[in-house]
Amino acid sequence: MSDSQSSTPLTDRYLSNRAQRRPTNRPPFDPDTLWYLKHGRCPIMTELVDVVDETTLNAMPIEAVAILDRINGKLKRYREWSSELNEQQQQQHNERQFVIDKLVSESIPEALHHYEQLQRFSPHRTKNNMVQGKMTAGDMLTDLFLEIDYELDELLDELHQTVLNRLASTHRYVKSRTQS
Repeated sequence: MSDSQSSTPLTDRYLSNRAQRRPTNRPPFDPDTLWYLKHGRCPIMTELVDVVDETTLNAMPIEAVAILDRINGKLKRYREWSSELNEQQQQQHNERQFVIDKLVSESIPEALHHYEQLQRFSPHRTKNNMVQGKMTAGDMLTDLFLEIDYELDELLDELHQTVLNRLASTHRYVKSRTQS
């Protein structure tokens, strides 16, 4: 009888193959950068750290947590890209950016506050009562996050198009100056 904890050639090969398939841009595993939730581990949402914590995330439906994590990633990309464009003094704050900033700084915290109140004071009714359009409170929270996620997609598409247009302009300029 073999010890189930001991390593075998098959497990070594499996672990080796698994390590080779891991994406190269994956950050190193660091338990200090994870929140431990009832649904599993979740990376700390660095862009939303002032808005959410483990307790808040544990109270939310898993779908809402997943969407909020996606929002966090897109928000990070948007802020980095936007600040880089601002450094080049080529980016003006447009209406969509203003709306995103308001949604993140006001609407998400407000929605989470209301949801937490519902969870604290009437958790059973929060999960089962249908309101607005036959949605539970968790469904509404998830839907709200989906709307913000969509707006971030649109904003990132705008930034992409802006930079792509600048590249095309530079390309046309170089072509016009170098043709003989």
